[in-house]
Amino acid sequence: MRVCFVVGTLGRGGAERQLLYMLRALRQEGVESKVLCLTIGEPLESCIRELGIDVEWVGKSPNQILRLRKIISAVKAYKPDLIQSSHFYTNIYAAIAGKVTNTVSIGAIRSDLRSELKGDSLFGPWQLKLPDYLVANS
Repeated sequence: MRVCFVVGTLGRGGAERQLLYMLRALRQEGVESKVLCLTIGEPLESCIRELGIDVEWVGKSPNQILRLRKIISAVKAYKPDLIQSSHFYTNIYAAIAGKVTNTVSIGAIRSDLRSELKGDSLFGPWQLKLPDYLVANS
């Protein structure tokens, strides 16, 4: 099995630590993983690489459409069985990439839904509706 994670950041926050825990657990179970990240050079990136997991920077462009194209291209090349977002604001990237590549997508809710939607009033409803599944950790 292959899982591709779409993440916004690899800082030392709670969602990022949970990502690291998931990657370790998946590796122990023999699941291949790859991380597509909007940022580069953050603290947990080296920890993930030390697990033998590839981290690809997909956030070079500030343009969201160009980022999405980069993510779709990376997903097509990797051919995962599923795509999982680690942050609410990256759900739309994972979901659209999943739809384009015919791959199951899982979105994330890391806080309470009201604050997630308030923080992304323009795309928030799409972040919620587009993924095939949602994982909530509140």
